[in-house]
Amino acid sequence: MIRQAINRGPGFNLQTCWRLSRGKYALILCSDDAIESTFVERCVKELESHTTAGYAMVNRSIIDQDGNRREEPPFYDRSCLIPGHEQAAVYMMAALNPSVSQILYRKRVLEGCNTDFRDGGMGARWFGQRMQDFNICRDYDMIYINEPLLLHRVHMASDSANITDNLIELIGQYMLTHQFYEVARDFGMIKAAERLPAALVKLARNCRRYAARSRRIGNEQTATRLEHLALAIDPTSAEENIEADATGDEMTRGIIQVTNRKVSYEPPPGSIPL
Repeated sequence: MIRQAINRGPGFNLQTCWRLSRGKYALILCSDDAIESTFVERCVKELESHTTAGYAMVNRSIIDQDGNRREEPPFYDRSCLIPGHEQAAVYMMAALNPSVSQILYRKRVLEGCNTDFRDGGMGARWFGQRMQDFNICRDYDMIYINEPLLLHRVHMASDSANITDNLIELIGQYMLTHQFYEVARDFGMIKAAERLPAALVKLARNCRRYAARSRRIGNEQTATRLEHLALAIDPTSAEENIEADATGDEMTRGIIQVTNRKVSYEPPPGSIPL
């Protein structure tokens, strides 16, 4: 247990913990999240059994700002060991884990992933973990456990609730997608590299969807900015008329951060059921 004498922020805290940690596995547990009692046992069991995996990811349950629990479908329809390059191709199109707390890492693999998300900078703070996970998939497989072993709290006072209005979320995803592409190209991850055009089309659609949400709750300025961003990313997106996919009440209560996934997907080719 480490306690700072003064508040130096999350980046400094992570640096300190990383420097002093001696364990085989690492979990970054966000202050709003909680793990189920079997989280560590379940992840460690699979990581010990599958030494080619760099990390294990679990599904989540959502806790709203009133303490109500809500379930959502897991990303994959079964627990499995996923080949790293196949998982990287999925990362080009979708972020599987809204919370960093969904992942237990094999600590030694983090030393060579060429991403330091602990420095507290804006890019590292919001997108470093996603770049790190993509980099790990260059050399390691990934374990997916489709059980909701994390309780992820979603509320409007959280940091992530504010990054849509200032466009950081979507501009950051645009930059991150190109970083993914460069890594995939340089390390022979052909399937992931080929998905760059489709990933940009999807990101532009997300911009327009967020714009529709903002317009529904009366935030016309943000809606206009998001529409312009969509055009900058993909000019053909102007041909689409995308409606908001959440009610005004849901958006004011922070549910805008919850994924819109209604179904689970089959794991990528070459995945092995656990």
